[in-house]
Amino acid sequence: MDLERYNQYNESFNRLCTFKIGICSGFFSEYNNMILAMAYCLLHRIRFQLTSNDANFNREKGWQGYFLPFCHEVSDSKNHYRTWDYRYALKRIVFQLDFSSIASLYPYLFPWKKRLRTQDIFGKCRNKHQKDSSFRIFELGFEGDFQQLCAELVKMTWRYNEETEDRISRMIQTLNLPAHYVSVHVRRGDKIVEANHIPISQYMDKLGDGCRNLFVATDDYSVVEEIRAHYPEWAIWTLCTPLERGYMQSAADQECAEEKDRNMITLFATMEILNRAELFVGTYSSNMGMFMGMRNPSICRSVDFDHWLIW
Repeated sequence: MDLERYNQYNESFNRLCTFKIGICSGFFSEYNNMILAMAYCLLHRIRFQLTSNDANFNREKGWQGYFLPFCHEVSDSKNHYRTWDYRYALKRIVFQLDFSSIASLYPYLFPWKKRLRTQDIFGKCRNKHQKDSSFRIFELGFEGDFQQLCAELVKMTWRYNEETEDRISRMIQTLNLPAHYVSVHVRRGDKIVEANHIPISQYMDKLGDGCRNLFVATDDYSVVEEIRAHYPEWAIWTLCTPLERGYMQSAADQECAEEKDRNMITLFATMEILNRAELFVGTYSSNMGMFMGMRNPSICRSVDFDHWLIW
């Protein structure tokens, strides 16, 4: 999808949505939801613009702290928040007496609004049923399913700025990775509240009997220790340090700017290494797995679902 062509088409819409990235979650949760929002806006002829001031991943520069701009950006101090799909919101209200979920119903009560914010489309753009539909956008020369549409938007937006590109390259060089390797991503930490623990053996089984060079992406160094102990025939590389014992978003939110910045570059370097692998094994129920299913689906194997999904 051509960026200039996208912007011309995007700017032709009358309704406008200002979407905020960096509200409250880990980076790939924020990014994946931005891609879903962009897709929703395209399919419903809503002009998409971005705001990232005071983003939780870069308070000072927001999106352009690490990436090149791809659409009109504004500084917006208005309240932005996440909402549920109305079906899920109703379940929470009725069965859990979660009356705060009533706010998720507001976007469905005022469908004629011309000026939208994150909350007005957040629940709508996460409609899981759209995954199985096919779409045509003649103005952009696109025809395909929802995953393919998201993949095109990833190609268009995932462009590091020069400084970020240089820092990532220097970090990757320190690993001295072999020319041929496979990769796994094992998420632990606070992810355990969202998805069941999956044994390491299932990841290793998915890797097959070929290449024995393995890059391990994880937030918990005990994963690296377990693989080394039980699979000594594998050569292991990782950017995870022995001090890391599970990612917690609440702890990440308390990091100083310098520490957060270092961790962001490590995260991006990790993602580039995964993307360059001959094979990637992970979980589609993690946001990094969901992202890989959009960016490079041909190398992906999942241990929790047999298809990409909107998480």
